[in-house]
Amino acid sequence: MIGPRFRCASCGNDATEGRLGFEGRTCSKCIAFFEERAKWRAYDEILVSSLPAVDPNDPIDFVRAGGDVICADVCGCGRPYRRHPFDPRHVDRDGNPYLHVLCDRRLVKL
Repeated sequence: MIGPRFRCASCGNDATEGRLGFEGRTCSKCIAFFEERAKWRAYDEILVSSLPAVDPNDPIDFVRAGGDVICADVCGCGRPYRRHPFDPRHVDRDGNPYLHVLCDRRLVKL
């Protein structure tokens, strides 16, 4: 039996399955999206925290690529490069990181 219809608090679409949360009821598609995003956020934190220290005088070894390129590394994450975490060790003049860290720890400038 299908449950009563409701409007998802996250996406605004009508749904019949979901969970009641702090801001209202969330549909099952949004729940899956948020759980997937949380999984990748945890993975990215581990990846960035495991990077070795760098000497600011050493040249930076990176490649340039488009943000829509899909990561096809051994891990097979399938995320576009722009969805990978920034490397906090390398910042521009304004203090903003500008290099992304891929799953194999290569640095990419988009």
